[in-house]
Amino acid sequence: RALAGDPEHNVPLRPHDRLFVKRIPDWGAIKYVTLTGEFKFPGRYAIHKGERLSSVIERAGGYLPTAYLRGAYFTRESVRALQQKSLEEMTRRLERELLSEASARIGSSLTPEEVQSKAQEIQFKQRLIDFMRGLKATGRMSITLTNLRLFKGSIYDIELEDGDTLHLPQKNNVVNVVGAVMAETSHVFNEKWSYLDYINASGGMSRYADEANIFVLKVDGSARKLSGGLFDWNKHKERWELAGYSEELPRIEPGDVIVVPEKVTTIAWLREIRDITQILMNTAVTAATIIKLW
Repeated sequence: RALAGDPEHNVPLRPHDRLFVKRIPDWGAIKYVTLTGEFKFPGRYAIHKGERLSSVIERAGGYLPTAYLRGAYFTRESVRALQQKSLEEMTRRLERELLSEASARIGSSLTPEEVQSKAQEIQFKQRLIDFMRGLKATGRMSITLTNLRLFKGSIYDIELEDGDTLHLPQKNNVVNVVGAVMAETSHVFNEKWSYLDYINASGGMSRYADEANIFVLKVDGSARKLSGGLFDWNKHKERWELAGYSEELPRIEPGDVIVVPEKVTTIAWLREIRDITQILMNTAVTAATIIKLW
């Protein structure tokens, strides 16, 4: 009957013929996404295959006037699994590099004092590895929300997956400064202030601050370097530029976290780890080690 009225394909069946009807993949499997925060109708929504983020936001009634679009917090389970795998692989690699090198040095130590010093290095390294092993990825993806009319069809209007979550907070007029400063503090956002103004308001940098590698954890989940040396390399123009004439630094926004790392040379056993500041920065972004401030 399904092919009734279609003489071209409604062929007559004969004895011993076999008819196989394929099942549509994922047919009947209900998938859900969760919207929380500053939506008119937050909640858990069933989605169909191929549905995009803008569609669910529309079904949730859109944004409330109090919503802070820059602070949108989007997570995905498949991304979390990949982040966690990368985090575990990085931890294993660090463990091999740090402990094997330390063990070799203990074997080459000549005096009891050297042996004790190397043993302490191993303890410090093990603490770092244990800290890394305890980190849990969040699965956060950096997205940019805008007015729905402009958001539809943009690169951030992604196809949804089962278990996706989107949290939209209220605007947070606070900028946090952490790391190698005299006092880790939170400041009321001032649009006229640069990142150095916020650092100075926290008592300035400590003695061991790594001024060349200061970065900001943006409220949207990305990370940007804030400072450099006297000369900076401009990737787009392929030339060296004086810091004062280089491209404009990322603008500080409400909800940002300014991070002043310590110089790795202040800890002897970290001198042989390349790009340790970059490793820790990526870890902070991936695993959300800095507490959410909403």
